[in-house]
Amino acid sequence: MDNKLEFKPATEDNFEEIIKLEEESFNEYDRLDMNTLVDLFSLFKDGIHMFTHNNETIGYSVFFIEKGAGYIESISVSPDHRNKGIGKQALLFIIEQLKEKGIKIINLHVRTDNKEAISLYEKIGFIKNGTVDDIYTDGAPAYFYSLDIEEK
Repeated sequence: MDNKLEFKPATEDNFEEIIKLEEESFNEYDRLDMNTLVDLFSLFKDGIHMFTHNNETIGYSVFFIEKGAGYIESISVSPDHRNKGIGKQALLFIIEQLKEKGIKIINLHVRTDNKEAISLYEKIGFIKNGTVDDIYTDGAPAYFYSLDIEEK
């Protein structure tokens, strides 16, 4: 597969697809539910994108702006398309979108045992700023990461 992705804004018609990808990608404690997705869409629909390859949806991303900083809520890639650089392309797309909106800092939380995501964030230049306890519904901790876009 060539790695050319198309990013398009999500609509309400994509919600079922997003929830299905959430279920395939994350455990029951980490995933977005429909109510949260609807809330995020109503607050910042510009931050929810589907990504496709040859007209097949293979993932989505959710970000928003909070207190002047970007926040990455979720990036999900279909299990059949993982380990092909798609997550990295999605992350770079989000960074570019936020940069175009004048955002200078991007934050995110990542489960402390999510080694693949941690590796990706660190390769892109995110810096670990600490640990937050009980962030997930199962009580698991997360690392808090930030990226200063101006340094990129």
